[in-house]
Order: sequence, then C-alpha cells, then structure tokens
Amino acid sequence: MHLRVLAINVWNTAGDRRRMDVLNGELRRIAPDLVAFEEVVQSPERNHLEELLHGTGLQGTHQLDVMASAPAWADHYGGSAVATRWPPRVAEVIDPRLPDAMDGVHSRA
Repeated sequence: MHLRVLAINVWNTAGDRRRMDVLNGELRRIAPDLVAFEEVVQSPERNHLEELLHGTGLQGTHQLDVMASAPAWADHYGGSAVATRWPPRVAEVIDPRLPDAMDGVHSRA
C-alpha cells in the first residue's frame, strides 16, 4: 500500500490572504491521503481548514474541535489540524501543556 503524506505550516493569518487558494490548489494537485497542518486558524471570522479542504475530498479535524480548552493565542496563531481521505475518528485527546506554561490556557466558552 502506498500512502501519500503531507505536512504543512499554513502560517496562520500572516501574508497574502490568497495563499489559501494556492494551498487548496496544491492539495488538489498532490492528492495526499493524510495531511498534518500547523498554524491553522479557526475562528468565527475565518476557518482555514474549510478553505484548505474545499473540493479535495479530504475530511479534517481541528484541535479546537476536540480539546476541552483552547490556547490563549489560538485565535491569532491557529492550531494543529489533520485531514484524511478516510472518515476520521478521535480515539483520545492528550493535552501535553503544563498548567503554568507560558502560552497560557483559557477555558472555552
């Protein structure tokens, strides 16, 4: 079995907003089976994962969809996400951040 895996840092909201269209086009062209994303913004104003996966056939899960709390910087810097050709199933969520870590954690409302 051949598995096409891609890892990409989306760079949150930095740079040209049209970048999402370029990345989406490349995801369609490369047609990976599994993608690991970093710095994917998910907020009421912007959902990078939806933009990235539109029309690719990939199904994605953002860390904010499965974690009990969000990092304090998530609305600006984003978070991690994965996408796959197969239906995703969250088996376990582990938050390795320490309670007194510099990034801070706040409870999601």
